[in-house]
Amino acid sequence: LPAEGQMRFAVTVEGSTKASMTGDDLTQFYLKVNGPDAAFSFFDSIVKDEQGNWKASSKQLLWKGKDEESAITYAAASYGALGADYLNTPFTDESFTSGTVLPVLADQSTQERLNAADLLTMKESESLAFEKTKDGVIPITLKHGLSKVNFVLTLDGEFYDKEIGLETNPLTDVVVSGAKRSFSFEPMTGEVSVPDTVQTGKVVPFAGSYEPGTRQGGGQGGESHVRVRPGPSGTGRRRPEAEFLHRHRKL
Repeated sequence: LPAEGQMRFAVTVEGSTKASMTGDDLTQFYLKVNGPDAAFSFFDSIVKDEQGNWKASSKQLLWKGKDEESAITYAAASYGALGADYLNTPFTDESFTSGTVLPVLADQSTQERLNAADLLTMKESESLAFEKTKDGVIPITLKHGLSKVNFVLTLDGEFYDKEIGLETNPLTDVVVSGAKRSFSFEPMTGEVSVPDTVQTGKVVPFAGSYEPGTRQGGGQGGESHVRVRPGPSGTGRRRPEAEFLHRHRKL
């Protein structure tokens, strides 16, 4: 086995956009490996080193052998921009198996904090043997586990200087109210759910682009992004609503 049978990882983040966590942003995630026996089953955080290689933070993760009898299954997840420690909710071996409750970050006003609110998940894989990999490299594809809600505002009337939109965005604050403030997550299945008893609250979103316009064409008063877990339509659950402040006056 190469490198003394050490497991290596090829990590990608699927469906990344400008306002979400990308593969370049990701520096750490948690991995659960179910091996052929207890000695080759692991739970550890996987970190990216300065050369861009992914390694287990506390131990060497080893393949038992090359054949099907030494095959593994595995699952991965990341939440809370672990390096920034905004949420301080690291996963444990037990929570990976039994599930856990995670908070929704209340302040998502910067790109770093928006990333912190981005749950990345990969449910338990199919059986994988060393002989079906390239030199023992384990592919890990993380997907976004929460919904990203975008608010796009068109300004008119008092927001114009004569016929031209204001150079500076007149909206000073945006607050999303009625957002679910926590959710249940099962890393091994990748399932996210919101019990009816979950409290709602306010979330400060990330402010995107602003484009001045004209009275005829209108102008975009900014695009805001926030990661929440709203209830599905038809359930009677309250949907998130937005409060927009113009010079500290509620609109």
